[in-house]
This record gives sequence, C-alpha cells and structure tokens, in this order.
Amino acid sequence: MKPLGYAFQNLSLLVQALTHPSYANENDNRHGHYQRLEFLGDALIGFVLADMLFERFPDADEGVLSKLRARLVTSETLALQATTHGLVEHLLLGRGAEAEGSRQSSAIHADLYEAIIAAIYCDSDYATVREILVKQFMPLLDDPLLLVDLEDSKSSLQQWLEQRHKSLPRYTVIAIDGPGHDLRFTVSVHCDDEELGRGTGRSKKNAQHAAARQALQLLTARQAKDGTVPCTKG
Repeated sequence: MKPLGYAFQNLSLLVQALTHPSYANENDNRHGHYQRLEFLGDALIGFVLADMLFERFPDADEGVLSKLRARLVTSETLALQATTHGLVEHLLLGRGAEAEGSRQSSAIHADLYEAIIAAIYCDSDYATVREILVKQFMPLLDDPLLLVDLEDSKSSLQQWLEQRHKSLPRYTVIAIDGPGHDLRFTVSVHCDDEELGRGTGRSKKNAQHAAARQALQLLTARQAKDGTVPCTKG
C-alpha cells in the first residue's frame, strides 16, 4: 500500500496511522493507534494551507486568510481526501466499532487522513508533506467560488480571469426596464468575445454582481466537467 502515493520506509508508522483506538483496545497491538498522529497531522495541514494561501493571495488580510483556511480545512474536505485516496478500506477498526458502522463516519475518515499526513512527515520530511498537500489542495484553491462572500463576486471573477487568461471582465448594460421609480438593469459580462453571464438588479452595480455570480457558476461547472478554458482571444 502506498497511501497518497508515498512509500513508507517505517511500516510501523503506517500501521499506527491506520489503527483506530477501538482496534488497539481489542487487540495486542504494539504499534498503538492514530490519535497522537492525528494531533500532529492537523497542525501540519493547517500550516501548509496557511502557507499556500499566504502565497496565493498576497493582498488578502488576516481575516480573509483565516476564513479561507477554515473553508478548506473542514472535516468534510479531509474526509473526502481519505475516501478519494482509498485510505478508509485499510482502516483497522475494532469489532464493536465496525458493527456500529464507524467505517462510514466522516469524522473518523478526517482523523485518518490527518494521521496519515503526520505519519508521512515522521517518515520523511516537511518538504515531502508539503508537496503532497499542495498537489491535493491546489485544485480547491482554483475554485472561483472559494472567494465568494469573502470579497464581492466581481472581484472574484476578475481575479479568476486575470490569473488564468490575463483578461479582464467587461460589463455591458443590455436593457433598462420598468418605470422611473423602479428601474431594472440587465447587464452582461464578457471575457474577450464570450459572454459568461447575465444579471438583473435595481442598479447597474447590483446587476453587475449578479452577472459575475452567474459567470463564476459557469466557470466552476465547466472546470468540474472537462477543464476547458472559460474564454479565448477573439
């Protein structure tokens, strides 16, 4: 077994990382269980992601960076990493915990992932762990919806397009409807020659934000489907 693509030198560390306390309590297990490793793994993951966010968003303040890290380091996110990389099937559970369905627990999956990360660190070095985590979490940093609600959707869309295509979004008012006291603006947003979204609001600013949100949703869906570029030069 090569968890996360890493080949362990010290297999006892791997066994410890895969051992739930319930299994250690029911068996004569000289390797112990994963709780100490889980503690270290949590700190390592938090530090590496803080480092990644610090580099990726140089203009973000402490509050924004903290919220971004909190969005990335959730029990659900870590559990998904554990299941995606096939760690759960190798988890050593006690008979009682197995009967209770603990193998399906997302909290245990997250703990397992943290323990494996710590075990890799103890078996190798920080650089190895950072390389693994960057590979696994960098796609999440590419999600254009990550910044929505932390900064406005127009800023999120602009950052997305600037980073990947060296282009800026272009907003155009395409309709103004309603009586003078209750106008509705409809705005489209383009990247080069492609329309990415439309939005309607009681002001041009609100309509632009709505259009940007729709564009971000399109980009997210497109990236998840096949990774195609959002726009091309005309």
